[in-house]
Amino acid sequence: MLKDYRGRFPFRLATTSYIYPDKVVPNVAKLAPFFDEIELVFFESESRDNLLHGEELKALTDLSSDHGLKYNIHLPLDLFLGDKREAVRTKGISAAKGMIARTLALNPSVYTLHLDTFDGVKAPFLNRGKKRRSVSTLSPRPELGPKGIRRALVRQAHPLERSRETDRGVEWVDSENLSGPAFDRRGKEGKGVGRGEVERWVLEPDVEGWRMRLSRSLEEILSDGIEAKRISIETLGYPFEWVEDIVERFEFSICLDIGHLLSHGQDLRSYLERYLPKASIIHLHGFEDGMDHLGIDRLSEPALGLVLSHLHDYRGIVSFEVFSIEDLKRSLTLLEEKWEKR
Repeated sequence: MLKDYRGRFPFRLATTSYIYPDKVVPNVAKLAPFFDEIELVFFESESRDNLLHGEELKALTDLSSDHGLKYNIHLPLDLFLGDKREAVRTKGISAAKGMIARTLALNPSVYTLHLDTFDGVKAPFLNRGKKRRSVSTLSPRPELGPKGIRRALVRQAHPLERSRETDRGVEWVDSENLSGPAFDRRGKEGKGVGRGEVERWVLEPDVEGWRMRLSRSLEEILSDGIEAKRISIETLGYPFEWVEDIVERFEFSICLDIGHLLSHGQDLRSYLERYLPKASIIHLHGFEDGMDHLGIDRLSEPALGLVLSHLHDYRGIVSFEVFSIEDLKRSLTLLEEKWEKR
């Protein structure tokens, strides 16, 4: 049985809408008595699971009212707003605007958005036996449980990595034979993929062109009147400096994803000091042996201690971005234990 953690911390504590192997509303109904917020996670823009119907929206509104619950919304993963093709960008813009319009009645605290660096139609293929399926076909159904959900998110965050399922979750497989344009963590210069040399992350060779296309897409999303500060741009695998000026110019907020930062070798202390003041939400989850979206018990002691030391004056949202009740319980127990000792 979960404890009531509402109002226990200076920040608003949240978790995802996929903790139990069920759809969104049943998950929220089970979690609402224990959390300040629920992160409504949407994977694919065209998935039926993402199209909340009138009855579902009413149920979510009622749960919010009954429990003093707020929502934050993770916009779909398949929005390729920097794509070279206008049709792909237009589709992503339309999907983002549509999702925002459908959920505004829930009065979400913030919408979280990925600014992906790989091509939506020519996304790299991942080997799974004899079949080859693109990233965009891998949105999990909720009944698939945490493995299916983690698999989709791992492939979204690490598109060139091949993965395999294990008893512990999803692990990445050696990718030394993969090739394509990639970019060094330290700058914007295109380089060939080399093991241990560069981040294995796909991006068009024309970085500035990608940034310009992103800006035009974001202008279109904002044209319906949504306030920029209600959209948080998530830290992914590339250095956030690549989009920092875009975030500042539009006055977006920031989503600091701790698992992404650690798994890509970013300087966690530097990110916390530089971006936490502008962060409306933190995604907190563990990372271990190539597996992401685990409980925070998988974080190293120094990393977890560093994060917690920065949270005492933080008044935004901290969302345990995990996808099983086991990972959630371990995370809550450890947070409570560490918080009381500080």
